[in-house]
Amino acid sequence: MLTTCTLTGLDESTDRGRWLRLATEHAFSEWGLLYSSARQGASDASGDIRYPSQAFIEHTLQSAPSQVRLAVHFCGQAVHDLLHASYHAPAYGLLLKLQDRSRHLGRTGCAVAQLNLNMQSSTPVNVQSLIELMRRHPTVFFITQDNKNNAELREVLRGVPNHGLLFDASGGRGLAMTHVPEALSHVDCGYAGGLGPDNIQDKMPRIAQAARDRSFWVDMEQSLRVQGRFNLDACRTVLDQCLPWVEPTASSDVDPARGEDLRGRDATMG
Repeated sequence: MLTTCTLTGLDESTDRGRWLRLATEHAFSEWGLLYSSARQGASDASGDIRYPSQAFIEHTLQSAPSQVRLAVHFCGQAVHDLLHASYHAPAYGLLLKLQDRSRHLGRTGCAVAQLNLNMQSSTPVNVQSLIELMRRHPTVFFITQDNKNNAELREVLRGVPNHGLLFDASGGRGLAMTHVPEALSHVDCGYAGGLGPDNIQDKMPRIAQAARDRSFWVDMEQSLRVQGRFNLDACRTVLDQCLPWVEPTASSDVDPARGEDLRGRDATMG
């Protein structure tokens, strides 16, 4: 069953009141903030500001109500700053704020860090540093994309308890999935690739079948932007269409004191 629907691209143009109402109404929703140290707060040629400023992300992490589930998607150099344990880098400051949020609420799953890395890029990724990063922050749930460039991570990160795999063949480019992989038995799995309000209803049966009896999540970004802005109407459409597939415990508020992990893992903290 579906435990989480991640809606990525929250930005500074988003109506905070409408967003928080939508997040509260749909407890299984998770809201992704894109972070790039090079592009934060800057618009592209079309005027789209999909990478909000560091200040906006920090404020959101610190001020969002406890029941709102948040994720920071680290991109480009920010990933390497985390892997190199560059404690003074802005990216590491954001990770620590995620960790503080998770500790304050008393459970993992409410604070998620997605590392948008490419193992085949010209900038090498040290696998041991990746493992050490996850172990250093056990209350943060880390996600890596699973595709042909990152295939080795399936086995390299096996057994890391706060790690999940996002099946995304296009590597975050929003291209429609042509194949839906079966969920792996040893790790929490999610699905992405061209999902959105126009097709989520048709795609969900195939995704649920591939997940078999395991909990899973879905993630989308490109389809939620309209005229260069994060569109809450599109988000509502997606969330409403996902409701029939939602795991009962994910669709209601969860008491933070119970230590429940909203991705289906027993994450009681000592």
